[in-house]
Amino acid sequence: MPIESWFPVPIFYERVPEARAIIDETLPHLYRISEGRRKHQPLVTGAAYTGSNAPDRAQYLFKFPELRPLYEMINVRANTYAKELGIDLDREHIYMGRSWVNILGKGGKIESHTHVAATFSGAFYLKLPDPAGVLRFIDPKQPIRRDPHYAATPTLFNTGHVDYPVAEGLLLLFPGYAMHGMLDENPSDTDRVSLSFDYFSISLNGQSPPPPPKNLVDRLWKEIDEAG
Repeated sequence: MPIESWFPVPIFYERVPEARAIIDETLPHLYRISEGRRKHQPLVTGAAYTGSNAPDRAQYLFKFPELRPLYEMINVRANTYAKELGIDLDREHIYMGRSWVNILGKGGKIESHTHVAATFSGAFYLKLPDPAGVLRFIDPKQPIRRDPHYAATPTLFNTGHVDYPVAEGLLLLFPGYAMHGMLDENPSDTDRVSLSFDYFSISLNGQSPPPPPKNLVDRLWKEIDEAG
């Protein structure tokens, strides 16, 4: 009897070949931006900094010239992913609307969440402890599933989640509605550093984040220097 999967969740993944050079160039800037280890995200526990709910300036890292190689690499893959989703890039304006860094120290963890307003979202891993951990994706149909856990072996048709092992240089792209989060706390004194971002489409969902503050980059570096 033929069985097909009609409503898959499209997940893009790649161990970026040029990642090492990009990480070496951009990681010091991300640490500088995150000085103070402020916790802006209520779904984050333990020692952590995340700009996901921070003031606007911490959500627009793609505006910084120092981080341009990092975002150019992501944009190339994002365009490919959008085409694979069937988005007509001649008609739809896909753009990165916000991006922030997550630095999780020992005990740090990001609970399961979605980026539901985004057309698609993603994460890039720059630094990881050992063990690196996994990112858990939750089946979006899980709240309405009624089938019992009868299977001895999980398959695409009966599992409620997929655990994806992360690695330095790994780029993931996924729909904004995809529930995801860390399975375990960071067990190490080595930070777990990732970059998160959201892409939007004006004509597909009519939603976009507010424009970046004027003189964003100059203001942020000035505040960081004054705080130091």
